[in-house]
Amino acid sequence: MSIFELLYYGKIIPFERGSVQSPEYLKNELKIDAERDYFNGKLSPADHERFRNLEDLFSQASKADEINNFAYGFTMGALIMHEIMEGKEKIIQNCME
Repeated sequence: MSIFELLYYGKIIPFERGSVQSPEYLKNELKIDAERDYFNGKLSPADHERFRNLEDLFSQASKADEINNFAYGFTMGALIMHEIMEGKEKIIQNCME
């Protein structure tokens, strides 16, 4: 199956890709969890709610950045393919002369 068919039939869904499972990523996740637990133990209920809202804002900003990076990468890939196809046309024209 081609990449286009996989996208069309929903076998590849770019925004549902798996999470990164590198050892460095997992180590950082554990550190983040430990720091979150520390602060949650120190904060009043009102401050705890504000902290959760801050985490949500960080998550939203991160997702917006991921979307922008995905769109940029896709655009760059399309531009590269455009240049490749222009080169192909020049080669074909040279062969026809």
